[in-house]
Amino acid sequence: MPETEWQVPKVVARLSLTLSELDLRPRVADYRRRQSFVAQVMAAEQQRYRFAVIDPAAQMCDGEYCRIFDNGLPIYRNSSHI
Repeated sequence: MPETEWQVPKVVARLSLTLSELDLRPRVADYRRRQSFVAQVMAAEQQRYRFAVIDPAAQMCDGEYCRIFDNGLPIYRNSSHI
């Protein structure tokens, strides 16, 4: 799951009260860097146990950023859970 640095719903609510803007979207490159060890372990275990790895970033991210909203509503319940 592409983590954010923010408690998304809470920060969005505060920003709306102050009419401020802040780009909360996590960068794909940062997410991939943080997850590189996990990806290596999963790839090795996948070969050994033959299971499918589901990458949520494939659906949530484009080339540079990961979405944190869907139809105008926050996807995240906090910084790392949808």
